[in-house]
Amino acid sequence: YTALLLSTFIYVPDSQLIHFLPFFLFGISLFLYRCGKISIGYYFYFLISTIIVCYMNWGTILLSLSLAVLATILLIRKVPKALLLLGTISYSLYLTHGVLITRFIGLEARIMPGVNPWILFAIGVMLCLVFAWLYYVAVEKFFLKWSKKISYVHPGTKSA
Repeated sequence: YTALLLSTFIYVPDSQLIHFLPFFLFGISLFLYRCGKISIGYYFYFLISTIIVCYMNWGTILLSLSLAVLATILLIRKVPKALLLLGTISYSLYLTHGVLITRFIGLEARIMPGVNPWILFAIGVMLCLVFAWLYYVAVEKFFLKWSKKISYVHPGTKSA
C-alpha cells in the first residue's frame, strides 16, 4: 500500500491511473476494512497516509471532495436508486467517457465560445451519463447475457 502511494510521486508519461491512484486507494482500503481483510488500525494508517499524499499532490479541494465522498459512503445504509443505476452503468461510463469528453471539449470550444465552464462541465457530465446508459442497454447488457451461456468448466472435469 505504501509503495502504491509513493508511486504517485514518480512521473510516468500518460499514466492517469498512477497519477490518481490515491483516490482509488481511499475506496480500496475502505472495501478491505469492511470485508474484514484489514484491521481498523491498518485502515486508519492507510487513510491517514492517503490523506497526506492527496494533500501534497492536489491540495485541499480534491482532498475535501474525496473525504466527503468517503464520509457519504460510510454513512449510507440504504443505497439510493440513482446510485444503483450509476453502479449498473459504471463500466459503460468508464469505457465511453474519455472519448465523449475529448470530443465534447473540442466541439464546445468551436460551437459555444464564452459559455460558463461550469455549464459546459454539467452538459458534459449529463452527456456521458446518458451515453453510458444507452451503451449499457444496447451493448453491455447483451454481452452480459451472452456470457452467462459460456461454460467455464475445463474439459475432463465435472461441473459443480
